[in-house]
Amino acid sequence: MESNDTSKQCALCEKVVDSFACSHIVARGFYDCLPDKTKMIVLSSDGEQRRRPNAHYIENKICHDCEKVIFKDLDEYAISIYGQKVGGENYPKGAIGNNSICIFENVDRRKLRAFWASLLWRFSIADIWELKDVSIGKIYEERIRKDLLAGGEFEYIDALAMFLTGPNAEMYSTPRRFRMTYCGSEPINAYDIRIPALGAYVSLDKRPHPVLEHSKWIVEGRRLSPSLCKDAEGARFAVANRDVMVDDVERFVEMYQVYEERREEWLAAKKSSARK
Repeated sequence: MESNDTSKQCALCEKVVDSFACSHIVARGFYDCLPDKTKMIVLSSDGEQRRRPNAHYIENKICHDCEKVIFKDLDEYAISIYGQKVGGENYPKGAIGNNSICIFENVDRRKLRAFWASLLWRFSIADIWELKDVSIGKIYEERIRKDLLAGGEFEYIDALAMFLTGPNAEMYSTPRRFRMTYCGSEPINAYDIRIPALGAYVSLDKRPHPVLEHSKWIVEGRRLSPSLCKDAEGARFAVANRDVMVDDVERFVEMYQVYEERREEWLAAKKSSARK
């Protein structure tokens, strides 16, 4: 007889299972591309740097099949492009504006859209202190969930990704929701995501990513684009190399100040609620 206990239900496939996977939100492979592997830089409120292990994972929500079949496949492909730069060719500064760029042939843009969608979904459903204010909303949570199971097109996702090369490039921060605009375009819903050595402005909107609408480049007589949208298929895929954003240090200090001051309070409240 099938159980009706929703606490044993996978958040993705909704099947009732006996046990759950330890599902890392940001896959370990992104950290393995760094010199210190699964360690990340943390800035304390007094400016001191230290390292902590990556421990952001989803507990008791994702079944082993979904972790292995869906997330692992998307993560490994994204790591091969964004982490290991498999098949990428570097072009020096001056090729496009003031940035050096890395160009890839034959990238699966749909799969990269699916990766960013899955990452936003995982951030949104995770029940941990650092992500308690991160939510993409129930409508997009459900839409992404169904598209992950059905191999959807994720046409509402695009991402302007950048390989971060500055001194704080190994840092990781929780996603920041903002209204993105460019050159007077209509604002769209987007997230600023920073994972080790990679930053991205990910749009979550039926309207086109405003920055990428202006990114139609020609290098060596061939069309290339940093966009993941379907209209960019056939063009070589480009990712710019750039220093970490100027406001990164302030963001990390603020985030970990809050983390140190209130995480224990949040955990105590969660334990108290579980006992009731």
